[in-house]
Amino acid sequence: MRQVYGAGTAEIGTGRPPRARDHMRIAGAAKAFSGAVVLGLADRQALAPDDTIDGRLPHLPKD
Repeated sequence: MRQVYGAGTAEIGTGRPPRARDHMRIAGAAKAFSGAVVLGLADRQALAPDDTIDGRLPHLPKD
């Protein structure tokens, strides 16, 4: 059985939720943003660089 989870809004201004077949291009900008956020949180000691997603958000699916 396959399950698809989504969150947020798929289209700005419409409020339409994302669909399983929607495609997004986030390219390299997302990696740089994610890295900056993690380093900022680590600097404030709100997150350790070796924390895992599962450890911080255990309610999310494993896959």
